[in-house]
Amino acid sequence: MLAELEQRVQTWKVQWASEILPGLWLGSGSAASKLESLQRQRITHVLNVADDVPNFHPNAFLYGNLGVTDFGQDVGIRRVFPTAFAFLDDALAHDDGRVLVHCAAGANRSATVVLAYLMHAREMSLADAWAHVRSRRRGICPLRDNRQELLAAR
Repeated sequence: MLAELEQRVQTWKVQWASEILPGLWLGSGSAASKLESLQRQRITHVLNVADDVPNFHPNAFLYGNLGVTDFGQDVGIRRVFPTAFAFLDDALAHDDGRVLVHCAAGANRSATVVLAYLMHAREMSLADAWAHVRSRRRGICPLRDNRQELLAAR
């Protein structure tokens, strides 16, 4: 049992990013920095949710920037949902559109945006969106403030 748990942790640590829906990927700043991996997955757009992670390849992809502060220091992540939804809708409307949504760790801010997007675009409940994303990226962990923002957004 312990060996299985350690294997899962190692798998999560080395996972580049997680495909949540066809063409919609959730990952970390580290994932966003890896040009070859982005190209291998045919990413066309990058939605940078963080205020503390640079746009690593601005000439290679179409970027959206939300500038959300981490650790509950932001005034409210819900304020960026309309901008995020418009960016994601536009990117995914293209036949070849593939988007990486990221923050620093791919667990809090970007996960919150992806959860909100599933609630918006797929009309999922928060519980269903959470279960769906968690089944593809086990390490999501939106902070309490962001969870409250998701509850208020439904």
